[in-house]
Amino acid sequence: MAVGLAAGTGSAHAATATCQTPTQFGGSPAGLTVQRLDPGQSVDSPGKDQTMQGGLPGQNPVTRLVMQADGNLVVYLLKDDGSQGPAIWSSGTWGNPGAYAVSQTDGNFVVYKQGGGTSTGGALWSSQTWGGNNSARMLADGQLYVPTVNGIGWTSGTGEVGSQYCPETSVQPGQDPTALGYVNRGQWAQSPNAWLVMQYDGNLVVYRKRDSAAIWSSGTAGSGGTVAAMQNDGNLVISKPYSPDVWATGTYGNPGARAVFQTDSNLVVYRKDGAALWATGTWQAANQ
Repeated sequence: MAVGLAAGTGSAHAATATCQTPTQFGGSPAGLTVQRLDPGQSVDSPGKDQTMQGGLPGQNPVTRLVMQADGNLVVYLLKDDGSQGPAIWSSGTWGNPGAYAVSQTDGNFVVYKQGGGTSTGGALWSSQTWGGNNSARMLADGQLYVPTVNGIGWTSGTGEVGSQYCPETSVQPGQDPTALGYVNRGQWAQSPNAWLVMQYDGNLVVYRKRDSAAIWSSGTAGSGGTVAAMQNDGNLVISKPYSPDVWATGTYGNPGARAVFQTDSNLVVYRKDGAALWATGTWQAANQ
């Protein structure tokens, strides 16, 4: 559902009137090796290091990889207290109790059914990264990553992004557009009390951290949507490849508009002059 912005609510407040290029940090994210996970076992992403973050305060682990008893390998968001939030990626291998995940010596990361293995077969899912001897790892930005000899590797696509979403024309020459806030499948932004998640099912959802309750969504589950992005015309849309947009805020006709997932957990589209055009209205529910 899309909740309109009522005038004078105080829930929409522009910190700045225009999009700003975020600070880019150098260095590679740290990783924790994942050799094998049996049912019920898990590994957290490492906390972000102060050095990697340019001297900013460190951060607690943001995701947890869990080999569930039902056979599904799942990446969950983590709350500040270390408890699990919503799932943001899975191998889709539920219904196979006793399944386990293992990093093979050929570089492939595989989920096998109970009793399965390299000699007996029974693979349910794999990263298809054979050809080397690298192990899977959990990265500080929340990704499950499997390196390859050519340096490309496989990734779950999960990771935290910024909270400001700017039109395509804000991208400077040579700059990656994703640095300005596109939210791809598996990615999220966060406020102190909520997450904004672009799910693999195509749904854009605001989850309250306290109880992981969904307090707003675009209603686009099953749509095939892959990315939420701010267009040049001022419309915030969810799109999928080679197809019409599957959802939009309806704020076209406002070039230079931007969207912000605010610290009060409200997702707001602002006109270039700072006036609010649209909002999820989630600032109250997220802070209850």
